[in-house]
Amino acid sequence: MANTIITIEIATLLHTAIKAEVPSGVSVYARGVKTDLEGAVDDATNKVDRKCPMVDIIPTERHPQQHNSVLRSYPVIIRVITHGPDDPFQIDLYTVAHSVGEWLCTAPALALTLAEFDSLFIDGPPEPGNAGDNDILQYMEWNLIIYTRKAA
Repeated sequence: MANTIITIEIATLLHTAIKAEVPSGVSVYARGVKTDLEGAVDDATNKVDRKCPMVDIIPTERHPQQHNSVLRSYPVIIRVITHGPDDPFQIDLYTVAHSVGEWLCTAPALALTLAEFDSLFIDGPPEPGNAGDNDILQYMEWNLIIYTRKAA
């Protein structure tokens, strides 16, 4: 089935690009993209399994620039997550985050087919934090925006 949802196309392209950048053994997942436990694309999978260390890509629906505008922006969260007991000094967290940060600093372009890519914009550094029961997960999270124009 051809992809006709731009948020899924953005998630798929980000998944492919970031998977190529992170160290081996790091799983990359993207909301809207079926992946197996290892983070490989698998259209046959029907169960959501995740493992750390990981990168989670979370695209959100468009933000129209104004009424009837051809400009569209798509907010995306990219989160690097490790399991605290397995990474007590956060070495894996910083190693994976460095790989993701390096890619983000290259001014990446996405080869979109459902819209025309304008830019990927980040307005600040990643935010660190903890989540889960007893803050067992540790993360670094970037908030970015993919700017596009409607395809002609």
